[in-house]
Amino acid sequence: MSRTVLVVDDEEAIRVMYRDYMEARGCRVLEAQNGAEAFNVASKERPDAIVMDLSMPGVAGDSATSVLRDFVLTARIPIIICSGKDEREARRLLSFGPRLRFMSKPVDLDALWALVAELTPEKGRP
Repeated sequence: MSRTVLVVDDEEAIRVMYRDYMEARGCRVLEAQNGAEAFNVASKERPDAIVMDLSMPGVAGDSATSVLRDFVLTARIPIIICSGKDEREARRLLSFGPRLRFMSKPVDLDALWALVAELTPEKGRP
């Protein structure tokens, strides 16, 4: 079975770019436009990983990450925060736990895929 990744970004073009790239590698991709939608999808679908934008209207990525970490069904899902924020913000976000990573935008898609692969071994493989 392939990995399932939830892509959370308010910009449709970004979601489509990530989705097309990951689907071409055999990944199932779910999408959400904001943090509230991300929580709903993640708690229902329980993806193998979440790729989350930080700056979104409504519930932003940092708030959504905090809620996802506090909910038992989503607490252990690896989250990759993708943002143009500075290093100080990245260090603050890393306090959310060991299964969280930070990537600066613009995101290198090969590096993003490598991180997804590192955090989510394919199902059925040791």
